[in-house]
Amino acid sequence: MKKELEKKLIEKFPRLFKGKGMPLTENLMSFGCEINDGWYDLMYETCTKLNDFPVILVQVKEKFAGLRIYIDPDDNLIKNMTKYEISEVFKKAYQIINDMEEKSFTICEVCGKEGKTYVRNYWYKTLCEDHKKEFEYQEIKEFKEKKRENDKKETEN
Repeated sequence: MKKELEKKLIEKFPRLFKGKGMPLTENLMSFGCEINDGWYDLMYETCTKLNDFPVILVQVKEKFAGLRIYIDPDDNLIKNMTKYEISEVFKKAYQIINDMEEKSFTICEVCGKEGKTYVRNYWYKTLCEDHKKEFEYQEIKEFKEKKRENDKKETEN
């Protein structure tokens, strides 16, 4: 994600991003949001929903064409909570994260338009039709069929 977009998120949700200043042994947000700009609105929506929860972001990245968000408890906010309360809060926070991660498979990582998952050389990305063509990705079914054909040719030789 471009630094200026990430900066907007940090300014709007500073508590969620407080891991940005932590050592890498404690939090990976020093790497920033390792996603493309097309998911900015999705991250904004996620942060808006998580902002009332006693959590901080640990890592935000793309993996296998989907958004991945990892969180930890915000120790300052959970110190007076029971284990049961913490457990219930985290169930709700993880449900939000799961919903947003699922939604990411329908949004182009590059531009934010409607998208779906495509593949190129075993790299999966969620892209709109235009970016699929631009980056020469293909339908997963088509990719698998070509691979089977190539495998068959190799065994025949």
